[in-house]
Amino acid sequence: MVGTRERIVDTAIRLFNEEGTGPVSTNHIARAAGISPGNLSYHFRNKEEILRAIYARLRPAWEAAVALPGDRAPTIADLHRIVREHFRLVWAYRFYYRELPALLRRDPELERQYQEVRQAGLANVEALLRRLAAADILDLPDADGVAPELARICWILADFWLPFAELGPDAIGPDDLDRGVTLILRALHPYVTAAAMPEIARLERSGGEPAGGAP
Repeated sequence: MVGTRERIVDTAIRLFNEEGTGPVSTNHIARAAGISPGNLSYHFRNKEEILRAIYARLRPAWEAAVALPGDRAPTIADLHRIVREHFRLVWAYRFYYRELPALLRRDPELERQYQEVRQAGLANVEALLRRLAAADILDLPDADGVAPELARICWILADFWLPFAELGPDAIGPDDLDRGVTLILRALHPYVTAAAMPEIARLERSGGEPAGGAP
């Protein structure tokens, strides 16, 4: 059974995704969650605390999704899985990615937590790229210069593709997220070795399913 605190967070995520954080007050969240404003304030003093609780749920989910394999060399399929899992979370918490700069400006504590994740995340992406180079999947000449820049390109595409796409003329839904995944893989094309190119091309065509189809 979902407790009241978790129900408040679930409800806030749904309302923020639908309407944005600005128009949604704690009273709106309480009403939608089927509780009194006083009951909500027992768990959260204000909307900023709810936003921090949402981030506290998002952060470990994201860290698990982008974790590198620890017992073997990474593959292009690992990269594809990491990017797909990231975009799945982007959609589940899409209000956050739509409003990221404004949310961080309004809450120094949330910004501090985000900067921790950003620093660790960029290092994680760079480590993945270097390990892919060591596995002869990527060719990174001047790796000390290229790897950090390429990590930032991947990060920008991963975090900001959705709001960019939503500013276009067509509606965006969860089935469109593979377009963002493909953009990241395309950004890596100039660095993919000839031996690895057939695999990355197959993943782009198949949507990331294992060879022979989904299990």
